[in-house]
Amino acid sequence: NKFDFDDICISIKSSSVPNTMQAYLLASERTSYPLHLGVTEAGTEYMGTIKSAAGIGGLLDIMSGGALSQATLLALAIAPYINASIIMQLLCIAIPALERMQKEEDGQQKINQITRYVTVGLGLVMSYGYYSLLAYRFDVLKYKTFFTAVVVVLAFTAGSAIVMWLAERINEKGIGNGISMILFASILSQGSGIINWLRNAFISKNYIGPVIVGIIAVGMIMCIVLVNKAERRIPIQYAKRVVGRKMYGGNSTHLPMKVMMTGVMPIIFASSFCMLPQTIATFFASSSSFAVWVEKYFSQDTVAYGVIYFLLIVFFNYFYVSVSYNPVEIANNLQKNGGSVPGIRPGETTANYLKK
Repeated sequence: NKFDFDDICISIKSSSVPNTMQAYLLASERTSYPLHLGVTEAGTEYMGTIKSAAGIGGLLDIMSGGALSQATLLALAIAPYINASIIMQLLCIAIPALERMQKEEDGQQKINQITRYVTVGLGLVMSYGYYSLLAYRFDVLKYKTFFTAVVVVLAFTAGSAIVMWLAERINEKGIGNGISMILFASILSQGSGIINWLRNAFISKNYIGPVIVGIIAVGMIMCIVLVNKAERRIPIQYAKRVVGRKMYGGNSTHLPMKVMMTGVMPIIFASSFCMLPQTIATFFASSSSFAVWVEKYFSQDTVAYGVIYFLLIVFFNYFYVSVSYNPVEIANNLQKNGGSVPGIRPGETTANYLKK
């Protein structure tokens, strides 16, 4: 069970996504042991209380791929980077200066740089919240000195910066959407529990549970793929143009519009926002009125949490589409290139048609 940094470094130096993801999976798997990159002195008999928790501890442990329950370097996982991305996207809409900066030639690089700084700042705040969770809510730390707090906070923050770096490498040199890939890897690293459950079910000859779960899983995958690949094709007709002795245009094509433009991002954003009150509650004692109120209304098994979670997913769907999809710009580009939707006038009328 020796933690081998050489395997991870070799994978990270490679520019391919499979090796980058292999590095993260390797780190997630190896850091599931408390003696490997652990940042506290708590033992597994204490940290098991977090893994079995039904509230924020259990949810955050799943999001971090089991790293929180072992208090390892990657305990924060991708959460600070997700929250920083949400904040910057909101600010780019609310603040005109950031909106102008984003439209500049190197504006996106500047926004990404600011996002990194915001990630580190949020990482420091969330790290202290995690430290309070470990020290006071679950009481798993043997020593609660100032030096212990500094070490734990800085270590957790450094781990979040490493995960942010891996997500950006996936975006730049791979298939993109590094946040989703990192989250998928974190959850996938917890698959041993499902395998053990299936093995125990088959040993006890209880086949009904696995069959029902398998049917539901296949049905969900089919529905997700169907909705994710669905698109609306808007017919486009290009006018004929005569340049010299040659004629250009006059052909017909279509403008593909995905039915589900947002993908999984609204769910990720909604999960982060729903975890925010529970994270703030870690700064307070478990018996305080605020912590009790959060536990009552923001636990994952409450109706209020489900309603808020659903409304946030709907909101972020509309928000993400409004940010990433600009019908006015598409209509202007079509008009400049001599294209139009049959039966629809170019310009503002086309933009209004694309909004529907």
